[in-house]
This record gives sequence, structure tokens and C-alpha cells, in this order.
Amino acid sequence: MTKKEYNDCVTNYSDDVYRFVVYHGVDKDYAKDIVQDAYLSLWQNHSNIEANKSKSFLLSTAYNLTNSNFRHKIVEEKYCKNINIETSTNIEKPYENKECLYKALENIPSVQKTALILKDIEGYSYKEIGEMLKLSLQQVEVYIFRARIALKKELIKMNY
Repeated sequence: MTKKEYNDCVTNYSDDVYRFVVYHGVDKDYAKDIVQDAYLSLWQNHSNIEANKSKSFLLSTAYNLTNSNFRHKIVEEKYCKNINIETSTNIEKPYENKECLYKALENIPSVQKTALILKDIEGYSYKEIGEMLKLSLQQVEVYIFRARIALKKELIKMNY
């Protein structure tokens, strides 16, 4: 990947990567950090990555960083309770419908949620999702199916 192709990636994909991270329930400020880290990783590996695979690389990297964030928060919450420090993962949501969707998505397993977001929000094909998440086509289909069922159940619980 050339410097120009990298700059094109920043221009074309940064909003998509940011939105992808925020949909996973990450605080907006921290989501910006994750996007920057994903682009840093892309630059560090730019000689090994083809330009047409850069978006997949960015989303995969952002996904891994997001999961690391959640694991860190679990540990942080566990130990912060002992010293009475509160942590916040609130996301400002402008519309009630989005707020319900965000809350419902929080309760869906991570891989299912990621597959669902990539398919229904980002518009990727099952094959592309499989490549990004390193899953078979059947696994992707099952995860998306289960995520939709779980999302429906969560929305019903919320009386939406």
C-alpha cells in the first residue's frame, strides 16, 4: 500500500470504522482512540497489506481493540468496586430509537453483534464478514441469525 492509498483509506473509511466501534458500545472519546490505533496499525503494516483489503484490516483491528477494551473494563469494574470508584460507559444517543437499539445490542454476544453490525449496518456480504472475523460462511449465517433473534427478544423485553 502506498502513502496515497493510505491517505485515501483515512479519507474514505475513518467514519465507517468510528461508527462500527461506537455501535459496539464504546464511549465516543475512546472510540476515536481505537480508530487512531487501528490506523496506526494499518500504517505499521502498510507494506504487507493490499489497498483493497485495508478496510477489512481496519475493521478487524478495531474489533480486536474493542474487545480488549471490554475485557479491560470488566477487570476495572471488578477492582474499582472495592475502592468505590465508578466507571462510566454511557453513550450519548440523540434519539430514543437508537437508545433502545444500543441497549439491546449491549446484551448480545460480541461475535454475534459484530456480524450483525457488519451485515445490516455496514452492508458487507457473508463472505466478507467471514474473512474479517475469520469464520466460515455457515458460522457467519448462524451468528447473524442468532443475533437477530436475540435482538428481537431484547427489544421485546424493553417493550419496544
